[in-house]
Amino acid sequence: MLNWIVQNLGGPTSLIFVGAIISAVGAVWAQIDSNRQNHEILELNQKITNTVTGGDSYPDIGPVFVAKHGEQGDIRYLHLTHFGKYPLYDLVVIVTDLEKLDQLRKRGGPYNMNEYMWRFHIGTIGKGFEQKLMEVPNPKAETMRFNIISFARNGQFNQRCVYKKINGEWVTASRLVKEGQVVFENVGPKFPKEILSLLSQDGS
Repeated sequence: MLNWIVQNLGGPTSLIFVGAIISAVGAVWAQIDSNRQNHEILELNQKITNTVTGGDSYPDIGPVFVAKHGEQGDIRYLHLTHFGKYPLYDLVVIVTDLEKLDQLRKRGGPYNMNEYMWRFHIGTIGKGFEQKLMEVPNPKAETMRFNIISFARNGQFNQRCVYKKINGEWVTASRLVKEGQVVFENVGPKFPKEILSLLSQDGS
């Protein structure tokens, strides 16, 4: 093979050139294989990290309606649901009734946090987990606003929920934020646009 290259491609100089090309090609393939292995290692490390921390999984709090057959009914409970591929570890949920807090502030005088705030130590929950979190404080109210802070190993989540009864029908909206980024938002089609600002963390 080498004799053929020397005889037909111009002697030793060509042989050196061909050898350099072969070496270069080999180096490229080695780098490609190394990059592929590094990528696989990074993916594996990310999967391990997600499994340990909870990855991009998140908790969502939503309303539960109690009604007779064929009716929408009224909101009676807040319900916790896990979303995502990975577990949520050491979950703690703090619910603040913003309507009640506003009433207490307008009333003036001293008041206790337990009049408008509830804390739940949920623990570790996995994919598909859901449970009733609490009864709503005032089931006869036609406006409910909750600020919900959830802590887990993968970070802090801030959720704002607004439920309003308009012309006998409940409309709902919810927004979940983590580190300033919206993770989840669900706004009913009949929810008034003029009060969407209530979903922001600094909304009144």
